[in-house]
Amino acid sequence: CLQNQSSDIRLVTERVLWWVCKEAETPALEPSLVKPVIKALLDNTKDKNTSVRAQSEHTLVSLLRLRQGEDGMQ
Repeated sequence: CLQNQSSDIRLVTERVLWWVCKEAETPALEPSLVKPVIKALLDNTKDKNTSVRAQSEHTLVSLLRLRQGEDGMQ
């Protein structure tokens, strides 16, 4: 869904991912599962639609838990 042609579908998918990952209690995803999601989100940061771009960046911050330190990113 993150690579769908419809920007609305990409946006909703990113919002769902953000919503799931925003809670600190949510367990971190396994690295083998996260890698393709991160790649798709990074591709969406270059999208023409500014809403998709912004939500993708916001989702990356939550997914990698950048506000909680660098452990998640590592």
